[in-house]
Amino acid sequence: MIPRILAAIVVSACTTVAYAAQPVTFVLRNGERVSGELTYKGGTTYTLNGTDYPSDNIAMIAFTPGDPSAAELQQIPTVDNNPSEHERHIFVTRDGQIIFGKIYHISPDGSSITFDRREGGRQDISANNLARVYVNPAGARSVYASLLGAGTANAVATGGVMSPGAVSVAANQPWTDTGMTVKKGEAVTFLNDDTVPHNILSTAKGNEFNLGSQAPGSSTDVTFKESGEVTVICAIHPRMKMTVKVVD
Repeated sequence: MIPRILAAIVVSACTTVAYAAQPVTFVLRNGERVSGELTYKGGTTYTLNGTDYPSDNIAMIAFTPGDPSAAELQQIPTVDNNPSEHERHIFVTRDGQIIFGKIYHISPDGSSITFDRREGGRQDISANNLARVYVNPAGARSVYASLLGAGTANAVATGGVMSPGAVSVAANQPWTDTGMTVKKGEAVTFLNDDTVPHNILSTAKGNEFNLGSQAPGSSTDVTFKESGEVTVICAIHPRMKMTVKVVD
């Protein structure tokens, strides 16, 4: 008898799970808006619908529709590639939180972002919790310049004669620049009596200074060495802007 060999063929069905990419809008520095699905392959380029965009060309990534408010824009820095590295990118959550940090990694499907926080430590945040990420804050401010011109409510006045004197640094609200006068060679103390860091600076010739990230409760003396008008700003909170008149 010839044995009958029964071959049983088992067919396995293999299912490939495909993850949907994250829908976003790129707001480019030239003002163009491009919407599509965000993916990430690594490095400093972000991919939208298969097209790579260098991060330097992107002002903002919007995870929700609509423009940012003027109040939000007024709280983001006036510089790109911030020298304070962990204040380089701004993350705005859907519940209104504004977080300073630096993008470390984006998941391949764009569903989460890992970033280094300004306060220290690394954090993952879901794209479902994000409203916007400012990749180049100054570029975003330029794109939305018309919104920024809408006014500055709840301003704090700055003025008077300081011989020498102190400036109380209050943030998240603009300064109404009524002028301040100091004598050449005198020092002004910039006191951060707020609950968040500030970065007070001036680029005026002869009176250049940059206090860097000034922690709450700290104070720094600045000596004005040359006569003339000096514009002083906070790089983190651009609404904080004042003029110091230095006299002989």
